[in-house]
Amino acid sequence: MASPGRNPQRSLHSWRLLNESLKLFTSKLSRNQHMIPGRRVLSLEEGRNLNDSLGQCMAGVSLIASLVRTRHLRLDVDRMLLIVEQGQLNGQLEIREERLRVTQCELRCKRQELFHQMIASARMGQRLAKAKERNQELEDLNHKLEDQTLEKSELFESRCVMLCARAFDLSQELIQTRMRINDFENACTHLRRRILELKLRRVQRRRLLSQQVLRLRLAQEQQVHPILMRLWHCLRFLWNCVDCLAQVSLFRTSRPNGKVESTMDAIVAGF
Repeated sequence: MASPGRNPQRSLHSWRLLNESLKLFTSKLSRNQHMIPGRRVLSLEEGRNLNDSLGQCMAGVSLIASLVRTRHLRLDVDRMLLIVEQGQLNGQLEIREERLRVTQCELRCKRQELFHQMIASARMGQRLAKAKERNQELEDLNHKLEDQTLEKSELFESRCVMLCARAFDLSQELIQTRMRINDFENACTHLRRRILELKLRRVQRRRLLSQQVLRLRLAQEQQVHPILMRLWHCLRFLWNCVDCLAQVSLFRTSRPNGKVESTMDAIVAGF
């Protein structure tokens, strides 16, 4: 409890002030008593000053006494408060001691629990050691399986490489086959174009020969010269040649041959 009466420094300071005031009063009183007898003791002004100082000193002494009494009262009140507070603290101390006993009982229980836990942890340590041994065995087995897996993977990789090489070879063969098919299709297209050209030439030749035959018939009807008759036979021979060429072109479409094609080209060039 915060109270000014509980401060011993302030009480000591009050006692010192009281002692100094009393010393001042006694010193002035002794000085006034030892004055010279033939001379007047005090003047009127000095008496007044002395009375004033004595009044002030007495007022200060009474004030200090009242302060001391109030401080003593405060000290008594503080003492009572301290006694009450000490009783409260004793009650709290008993409560804390009871709590301490309860805590000690709980601590003993905790120690027993800790002992049981230590036993359980020892058992768990044994189980952990067994588990570590089992784990080591499993790791060894895992290493063996990894080695086997590595061997199998290398074997599978080699087989995959062989299959990839085989697939590459097959793709190359397929590309070559497609190139041959494209060449064959190009050759077929070229032959079809040549056949169409030959058919067009045959139609043109037939038209020309039909015109020549018509003219020869007209000339024969008009009894032309034997040279024209010979020309007529030549035209008939040419007509037969054109029929032969048509048959050769049909034979070439059924069985393409480079020699037959070169022969036909030579005959067509001759016409």
